Amino acid sequence: MSKINKAVKRGDLIAYGDLFGSYSKKRQQEILKRARYLKAAMELKKLRKELKISQGELANKMKVKREFISKFEFHFR
Repeated sequence: MSKINKAVKRGDLIAYGDLFGSYSKKRQQEILKRARYLKAAMELKKLRKELKISQGELANKMKVKREFISKFEFHFR
């Protein structure tokens, strides 16, 4: 059993570096790519809320469907 699996079984906290370092380089790249996407989605939603515009209004300005904005922001509802 790996060090991380043992820590999880005990309910211990695992340092980010230990956990992230346990993944293959390919998986680390996938995680970082996903993190950039999520950060962009969070920023978009934050800015839209600050401007007090709806998803539909933003979609019109961006010339995309409202559903695109909704799917992009989905993770933060």
